Amino acid sequence: MTALVVDGPVLVMASESTSREWAERLESFGVPARALPWSTIGPGPDCERANDLLRVKGGDRSNPRRIVLLTSKNAALFLPVRAGVGWQAMTVGPETARAAIEAGFTVDAEPVADEGAGFASVARGLIARLGHGRRAIWLRGESAHRDGVELLKAAGWIVAEFVTYRAEPRIGFEASVHLASGARAWVVGSPAAARALIAAFGTKGFPPPLGQARVFVRGETTADVLRLPGRAIPEIVADLPNGLPARLSAPPPRPS
Repeated sequence: MTALVVDGPVLVMASESTSREWAERLESFGVPARALPWSTIGPGPDCERANDLLRVKGGDRSNPRRIVLLTSKNAALFLPVRAGVGWQAMTVGPETARAAIEAGFTVDAEPVADEGAGFASVARGLIARLGHGRRAIWLRGESAHRDGVELLKAAGWIVAEFVTYRAEPRIGFEASVHLASGARAWVVGSPAAARALIAAFGTKGFPPPLGQARVFVRGETTADVLRLPGRAIPEIVADLPNGLPARLSAPPPRPS
């Protein structure tokens, strides 16, 4: 297994575009960083069906509450320009909200959820505000976490699901991971990225042992994948990458 030590760059493990964007942002803050993309993002099998539904129902003014759930910025990536016009989007995190607005959705200010709170907090807020037995559509990836949608369905909501993007593993990813020694810290962008790292290193290689490289994630779902005995405690930074420099200067958490 590759040894991970404290000194060195921050390695950013996410999809191709996100890892590069985040690494560049960290560099702009003076944090040495290196992108380590594990996947590319491609269109999902339901893009055309989702767009047809958005177009037809978005123009139906008899339904004043046309709700779309967006839990990733990638969910709108392969939709046509202005596909979301006429729809109210409930989003998780500021990046997803910006992507939704660019796609023509109206982003509801309530409920607000950051990446750390996740989809479940959006679902609980919707149920509290709108009650039981409503309808929504969820634009998602192939391996999206289902905690929020299961809460909605338990409250009698009918949620139509459309897979509008998929993560496609990059050829040669595992070889590049094993060359990534000397990390000061790892930024892991999603549960799928976390699982890919564990598969590449094995559970004895990643997360790194306590006292070596630190591990930062955006939310509880990714943290749950990485919580292993004797290993670096995943630290949640909801506003990654912007919030990372301050956290790097603070001491790491101690085991409870």
